[in-house]
Amino acid sequence: AHAGQLAEDNLSTALSMYTNNALSPLIAATIQATEEAIVNAMVAADTMVGINGYKILGLPEETLRDIVTAHQHR
Repeated sequence: AHAGQLAEDNLSTALSMYTNNALSPLIAATIQATEEAIVNAMVAADTMVGINGYKILGLPEETLRDIVTAHQHR
């Protein structure tokens, strides 16, 4: 049977897998996209005042940049 086609007994199928080296760029891109989404969410939030005057401050992009730079792996 070819990959994706059921065998004659309809209980099994052939399987093709990518090697770790072939997946590494995809995994790296996924990590980068996730990091970017987290950073975007962090800087997109504005300062808000909620019930009983509870205030949550927005995070300025410059402040986040300074924090990230100070804690980058070297």
